[in-house]
Amino acid sequence: MTDIVLQNAGVGIGVFLGVFITLALRKRAGNGQGLVGGSALATALVAAFFAMAVLTVVRGIMASFGA
Repeated sequence: MTDIVLQNAGVGIGVFLGVFITLALRKRAGNGQGLVGGSALATALVAAFFAMAVLTVVRGIMASFGA
């Protein structure tokens, strides 16, 4: 299971960077709606966590079926 999580770290980092840059620019332009706690950083961390968690579950299911 640890191997699966480590393989997904790149996905988490990529999602974090993409979401953070996009939301930081959006917030700087004056549109801070939809941010967790009004923070682009917190929202990006949540998005990265969920992306990594979903991919870990999917890869775990695939590994249990031998794919």
